[in-house]
Amino acid sequence: GYGKVVLHAKLKARCRRAVGIECVTARHLIAAQALDQLDEQLTDEERAADALSGVELVDGDATLAASHDFSHVYVFDRVFSAVTLRALAAVLARSRWLVLVSSKPPKVWRTCGLRKAAPVARLRFVTTGRERCTCFVYVNQNY
Repeated sequence: GYGKVVLHAKLKARCRRAVGIECVTARHLIAAQALDQLDEQLTDEERAADALSGVELVDGDATLAASHDFSHVYVFDRVFSAVTLRALAAVLARSRWLVLVSSKPPKVWRTCGLRKAAPVARLRFVTTGRERCTCFVYVNQNY
């Protein structure tokens, strides 16, 4: 995407590592530009603390990986095709994630083959683009 979730996770949650994978190069370039602009706006204190270390923005296809080494996965999957969802489900099935946030309900993920995703919450939110969304929070029942 545009990098907003990745940058918020890094700066607000102060996570050690925040990775965004975007398969549309134009969106990836916007995210990279946002990261550069944010870096320019850091205070001396934030710069000394290396506030943006661990941020990685990838121009690529998350479905092509053997697996992902992410503890928390947020997927803006509202427009994903069934083919893309099945491919992503296969990668997530091989990955050691702890929490998954997705717009897809449990039945969709089960149908796509992701059986280790146990739903724990359903939330409504509004994106920064003012879209109203429902998302589902899953935990990996293998961990």
